[in-house]
Amino acid sequence: MAINRKGLRVINVEGQEYLWRFGRDILSVFQEYPFGEISVEYGYIPSVDDMGDYKRQSRTDFFEAHSITPSFIRRVILFAKSQNWEKGKLGLTYQDSEFKVTAL
Repeated sequence: MAINRKGLRVINVEGQEYLWRFGRDILSVFQEYPFGEISVEYGYIPSVDDMGDYKRQSRTDFFEAHSITPSFIRRVILFAKSQNWEKGKLGLTYQDSEFKVTAL
């Protein structure tokens, strides 16, 4: 499956190329062959934009702030591989400096 690379960044981990992007509180990492996707809920920090959003205001599972760096992306990929992820979708959370599998 071909991935639209627009807006994606590239990282090479253990000889394999991965593509990644991040949004407000979700990090997505992709591999093309075989197709795979890792979604990491890495942080939700309430902001002024959330003032009128009652759905977001009611969330109590706030995460620590974390910078998205190449070393963090590498840690995500290596953790996923340690959980025997090779293809398909994998959901993770990063909270209290630990990764946890939330969906296979």
